[in-house]
Amino acid sequence: MMRLIYTSKIASSISAGDMENIIVNSQAYNQRAAITGLLICNFDCFFQVLEGPDLLVQMLFDKIKTDPRHERVKVISTRQADHRMFPGWSMRYLMLPSEKPPVINDDWTQLTKKECQVLLDMLAPASV
Repeated sequence: MMRLIYTSKIASSISAGDMENIIVNSQAYNQRAAITGLLICNFDCFFQVLEGPDLLVQMLFDKIKTDPRHERVKVISTRQADHRMFPGWSMRYLMLPSEKPPVINDDWTQLTKKECQVLLDMLAPASV
């Protein structure tokens, strides 16, 4: 199983309807494809964890990279995993408040691996 973590800037043309569309369509697709994960938005950037079958995660990420709603897509980590961090979440969506946690840079495309891990530790279900 692959776990892929990436960040991207949200395109300036994105609307509230686009965000709702991303969430609804992603949850439905991910459930069919056995992909779980987390999508976080801070009004400016996305932070996403995708986990599931290698080929399906890679195919989904290839679509994300060409999606005009994402800019400056940056892979933080791609690795094999023996368990899911977000079991049961076809795609958990969180909107962080405008005041950011102190560990996180304003521009999430500049997050370090250490900052990503702190963020994941804060958000992963306690049972993992």
